[in-house]
Amino acid sequence: AYISAEKANNLVTMGRMTEALPFSRKAIDIGERLGDNDVLVNQYSAIGIIYRRLNCPDSALWAYNKGIAVAQKVDAKDYVANLYNNISVMFVEQDRYKEGVEYAELATKWAKEAKDSIEMYSALATKSAALLRMKRYSEASAAVSSEFHNILQLGYVPLTLKCASPMLRAFMEDGRTDSAQIYMQMV
Repeated sequence: AYISAEKANNLVTMGRMTEALPFSRKAIDIGERLGDNDVLVNQYSAIGIIYRRLNCPDSALWAYNKGIAVAQKVDAKDYVANLYNNISVMFVEQDRYKEGVEYAELATKWAKEAKDSIEMYSALATKSAALLRMKRYSEASAAVSSEFHNILQLGYVPLTLKCASPMLRAFMEDGRTDSAQIYMQMV
């Protein structure tokens, strides 16, 4: 199960979704037979990403929900947060922004419980992006700006950029260029 999971994860990282799918399925099958919750949580997340990128949103949602059920069973709050954030991203990609916001809020709640700052701020960035696309500019900028100092303190550049982008654009769309300038100087 672990070997198949590792192969699937590596292929996902390389962007080779079609090749990753059978390895992820195999890992899940073995994980189910063995009752290995670590493999199951990891691979339901991975196969959800695979399905999402292969434009199979119903299958992705099924996989994410299966992963959430296993993660909740074993009290893996960080995985629950991650899976809810994956669902949020999927809905935002489908222009289903209201659902994207709802799932981002669930991801934020679970990330706070898990004390997982990276997952929490990632969910806030997704929420901000959804609100931006809904033209709710003040809410979009506020979703991230209230936490931006904490985000910067993590020193994780990809997360900082993920959070800064929708926040800054929301400030600009809202005509608040002075606020955008202040936050740009922080980055």
